[in-house]
Amino acid sequence: MSVAAGDEPVLACPPGLTFERARSVVPVVRLEGEIDLSRVNELRPALVALVRPADPGLVLDLSDVEYLDSAGVHLLHELERTLSGRGQMLRISATPGAAVLRLLELVDLAGSLALDGSVAAAVELLAPRPLI
Repeated sequence: MSVAAGDEPVLACPPGLTFERARSVVPVVRLEGEIDLSRVNELRPALVALVRPADPGLVLDLSDVEYLDSAGVHLLHELERTLSGRGQMLRISATPGAAVLRLLELVDLAGSLALDGSVAAAVELLAPRPLI
């Protein structure tokens, strides 16, 4: 799949990755399937490339991820460090009942990364506030 959003270049996205912009400024990436050692090297550059320098951060929706191994967990932490170094935030979203939630609980992901129960909640926390 290729992505073109406004003035952004067309990017080739790996299978199982969909991209959109919420409120025109918050990139939202949805991953599905398995995130393991075999996929990390294709996902890492795609995830970083989809976040423009002016973006407040990234919402990464894992609701449709069926399996996440240690390489996938490491990717999440690495992505958070990369974005943080650019002054941006990473918010992870997984809807209640999502298969990946059990693993996220086991590794206490919420203790080290921002975890939200919906994409809408994560976008709300990242979207710039209107000036009054």
